Amino acid sequence: MRLTLRTLLAYLDDRLPPSNARELGQKIANSPFATELVDRIKEVKRKRRLASPDRPQPMIEANLIAEYLDDQLTPEVVAQIEREVLASDAMLAEVAAAHEVLGMLRDPVKVEPRLRDRLYGFDPTGATEIVRTLGSETKAGVAKSDAVPQWKPLQTQGASTSKRLPAILIVSLGLIWLAVLAFDSDLFGIKQPSADSTVASVDVPVAEVIEDKQGANIAAENDVADAAKELPNGKSIASQPKAVSILTPTSKEKMESAVASVIAKSDSPKPELSANGDAGVDSNKNENDTTTAAANASADQAVGDVPPSPATADSIPPAAEAEPTPAYSLQADGRVVMVLNEKQNRWYSLSQIPGGDVVVPTRNAVNCFPMMDGSWFGIQESFPMSIVAESKGWTARILGPGLMKLAAASAGGLDVFHGRIKLSADRSMPWNDEQRPAFVLTTGTLKVMLALQSPESVVAIEVSPVASMSSEAAASSAAVGSMIPVVPLDGDLQVQIAVLEGSATMRAPGTDKDTTVGKNQRASWKVLDRATFSSLAVQNIESILTAPAWYFEDDSEDAPELAKVKNRMLETLKGDHEPAEAVLPLLDERNVQSGVMAVKLLSLTRDTDRLLSILYDPRDELIHRAAIDGLSAIAHSSIIARQAIRANLETRLPMAEIEPSLMLILGVSDAQAADPRVTTDLIALLGNDRLATRTLAIYRMEQITRDRMGFHPEAEPSRRRDAIRRWQRHIDRNAGQLLP
Repeated sequence: MRLTLRTLLAYLDDRLPPSNARELGQKIANSPFATELVDRIKEVKRKRRLASPDRPQPMIEANLIAEYLDDQLTPEVVAQIEREVLASDAMLAEVAAAHEVLGMLRDPVKVEPRLRDRLYGFDPTGATEIVRTLGSETKAGVAKSDAVPQWKPLQTQGASTSKRLPAILIVSLGLIWLAVLAFDSDLFGIKQPSADSTVASVDVPVAEVIEDKQGANIAAENDVADAAKELPNGKSIASQPKAVSILTPTSKEKMESAVASVIAKSDSPKPELSANGDAGVDSNKNENDTTTAAANASADQAVGDVPPSPATADSIPPAAEAEPTPAYSLQADGRVVMVLNEKQNRWYSLSQIPGGDVVVPTRNAVNCFPMMDGSWFGIQESFPMSIVAESKGWTARILGPGLMKLAAASAGGLDVFHGRIKLSADRSMPWNDEQRPAFVLTTGTLKVMLALQSPESVVAIEVSPVASMSSEAAASSAAVGSMIPVVPLDGDLQVQIAVLEGSATMRAPGTDKDTTVGKNQRASWKVLDRATFSSLAVQNIESILTAPAWYFEDDSEDAPELAKVKNRMLETLKGDHEPAEAVLPLLDERNVQSGVMAVKLLSLTRDTDRLLSILYDPRDELIHRAAIDGLSAIAHSSIIARQAIRANLETRLPMAEIEPSLMLILGVSDAQAADPRVTTDLIALLGNDRLATRTLAIYRMEQITRDRMGFHPEAEPSRRRDAIRRWQRHIDRNAGQLLP
């Protein structure tokens, strides 16, 4: 373990595991500087009036110190901050005291969202997202960024500057020498073309071509001014690649004929202006462009080694007009459809987007494709949604949770990151055997075409992200924050399609053959690194026990109690507040199901910071379990997400509890349940002083054994000890394993 200022503070505040503490203690004992620094830290923390109004001290910004203590800065910035801290007793005392206070907080401090946003609003730099978001809402009394004195690094000592000066001079001389080698043509005996000599382009009128003593044809100097004129495509000849070529006697005649044809075209009369001053339509434009393109091709063939000139906009034939994207009609309550604005990194409900308030759960004709503008959107569990591609003949029933995009494919479809979809024929349109409904399923960068073969066909589609454990993926997650990317690029995707009724055909990427999937058959494959199609398999669904329960969900009405909770959720999302903040009051309501539904929305928006805050707050066990399920799904979807959760745990827990807590969030596998060492650790965690840790342990043990032995994490200590003894007897009967 490296001996740095941050690890030294962790050692002094007893926040290191025993093995690391012993190693660091030996390093401190062997280092006179570290020993002296330890005494200095203890002294400055006890010393009074280090920074008083009479003696103001330059202090580093608090946000920067917080990021330093949270290990969120680059090594270069960390080194600069540590130099500044060690150079000032006041700054050293500030950092050491802040680290000590944070280490004393065994449970996370609950900060109300309004207070947190207000504190962010005091950021004098204006760099915090809330400052940019509030804009005009900031009170006039708050000082502007230019009025607040900023922290400036201490001046670098002259000794270090003098040491760098010879190196700077050597590097400068080396760069000058390389520049001389690159631009001095006489040094190597190569004659470079002058600034005024440019190969004549066929798009520019050429007055004459002359032959120099080497036989090379170059444009005359009086045409250089014309060559600098702007081309129709907005570029200039000066920006085109230059080339010098020596023409052979046989290619010379071809070049001259090509140039002559260009001259003839350049002498053609220009279109006259119409009466209103606009340029009239030139009926010979297409013919001229075709002839010009032929001259370009002839000239390029004659030159030989000269690379062809870039084609201009007029010389490229117009491409065939692509089939337009179909109109997508969404049938859902716009308040529960979450849309991500990636530029602002904020979630909005569809009802908050202009035009989205008219989207309703019944059939409507609102085209939501321009409204979504290629954004990711999601629907949470218990709130289904239907998507109809007008005139394409299919309907997609989304059973939350799901996260996807409306595809721009002409056949219509969805770009899915995760979600469950029931695809069927649109019953409002007559069936046409000549033009059967086709659905484009996009996963990562791959597209699979699904075609329904009968009006009764129903296809169940499920896409699940799977974290990739490759070293490349782990390296890409070096810097993460509490708001993780919505669609991380470091994972694989598991895709399954099952035909519940009728039949369907699918065409895999890279093939021109269709694979038919019949009733009670399931096709599955993987998308590796979101770019490679792999492991296609078609198998029979042997029994109803092997099929997921959501295959058989219908559109029956909700139970009265669930309908009441849904209505309460919709009322909460009615305002203009950010959805994740709007649902927080539901956590404090007497009906626990309202809090569970609020947690599910936070899981959909992948808000790991708030989910962990809920887990470590004294809440009902059902709310805690919903938060654990959300965190587990996020952690399994991406290495980046897993690192973000770990980074949040480091701010809430001692170092010794981070790994066990992360393991419990990920879940206990059957192989781990059969390991006596894991079982012993789980029994020990049932006696932990932290409520969230006890909840994590009993939740995972109950998932494995389907029993909790009367253990309740919020019960009194005596009742918990009795339940732990019952668990111990059960473990002893199973030879130290959770499962026999």
